[in-house]
Amino acid sequence: MKKIMLAIAKIFNKPFKKQDLYFIRTTRFVGNSLLWWGPNSCGYTTDLNKAGKYTLDKAIARDSHWTEKVYRVNDILESEGVFATFYADYIYEIAPMEEES
Repeated sequence: MKKIMLAIAKIFNKPFKKQDLYFIRTTRFVGNSLLWWGPNSCGYTTDLNKAGKYTLDKAIARDSHWTEKVYRVNDILESEGVFATFYADYIYEIAPMEEES
């Protein structure tokens, strides 16, 4: 798997660097949101703020299954695909506006 990742990085002229950090994505979704591995390979999250950030060696070791893909953290965070999300759990703490009668 490491050889494939390095070949792809060479094609896109973005070499993987040991000092960079990486997200690991599973190919599954929740709605329209991607699922990312949590810290220490524990669970999944759609929240990039809660996603695990892995060294290159750990990311390559985890990228052993066809449903897992490795992405450089900065490439993802600098992308136009990053949007803020509001979690449903917190909506109950805010009073909705009521129509005036």
